[in-house]
Amino acid sequence: MHTPAIARLAMGVALTVAVNVAPPPDWPGFRGPGMDGLAIGARLPERWSKTTNVKWAIDVPGRG
Repeated sequence: MHTPAIARLAMGVALTVAVNVAPPPDWPGFRGPGMDGLAIGARLPERWSKTTNVKWAIDVPGRG
């Protein structure tokens, strides 16, 4: 059975819209929810060294 061209076109448009409109639920957007790259409420360290504000470190051979 052959599907009429208009029905195939309508199905293609519907699938394209459905895929492109619904973003994944766990991805708030590039650069964060506000799209501005800001981390609201985050307390980032102002200073760090080899021992201060470092959770872990590993030596990388060569130029790393």
